[in-house]
Amino acid sequence: MRCEIEFTLNGRNWLVEPDQDAPDLSSNLQLVCNDEDMSEFLVKFKDPDDFLNYKIDDKKIKDVWHSMTNTYW
Repeated sequence: MRCEIEFTLNGRNWLVEPDQDAPDLSSNLQLVCNDEDMSEFLVKFKDPDDFLNYKIDDKKIKDVWHSMTNTYW
């Protein structure tokens, strides 16, 4: 997972991308929310599994993947 993925979930716009502070070719990721009211939101992950187990609105991303809309990668 070395590319950016943009998606909408629960009415918010999200971006998961390679961690800008991680070494090249690492599997570290970061998740940002592109909505104005959450402009400071940033979560970093050590690998894709860590990201998939992260909860948005008390649900793991891997369990709500099918609910994502406007998905671009």
